[in-house]
Amino acid sequence: MLYDSSLFGKFATKNQELQLLPSALTQNIEEINEWVYTQINNGVYKCGFAKTQQAYETAAHHLQAGLERANNLLSKSKFLCSQEHLTEADIRLFVTLIRHDEVYCVYFKTNHTRIVGGNKFPHLVRYMRDMVAIEEVRKTCIMSHIKVHYYTSHPTLNAYGIIPVGPDVMRSLM
Repeated sequence: MLYDSSLFGKFATKNQELQLLPSALTQNIEEINEWVYTQINNGVYKCGFAKTQQAYETAAHHLQAGLERANNLLSKSKFLCSQEHLTEADIRLFVTLIRHDEVYCVYFKTNHTRIVGGNKFPHLVRYMRDMVAIEEVRKTCIMSHIKVHYYTSHPTLNAYGIIPVGPDVMRSLM
């Protein structure tokens, strides 16, 4: 469900004019959000919480297909929906991508689709670099907080709360 992002401008201290849901791109954003959520955002969770090998493999295949689709789309454009406009769809994709190699590869068993540490997704890596180059986005990527949250919040997946040491994705992107 999309919302009118202009309603939040009055709360912003910077970039009050930023429109994450410009009306000219609304339909494209909705279409992209649908498959990004299904295949990527929720896809990592479907891998991590699968109860059977078949369910895991199906989810892993869908995740791979979604990442390939995003990589292909970003081979033609700086952002998902436009060459020049950051949108809600970009935020939706980025929050999963930035967590992927450091959290989901280990925790949710998605290591078959390594992004920054592999060479299968060069356009996703470029996109992630572009996103962390935006100061306001980079400031929200506190990987130590992200890792502590994930690795300690699901005891069925990590009974002892061990937090892996690496990789350092943020350093790789900057």
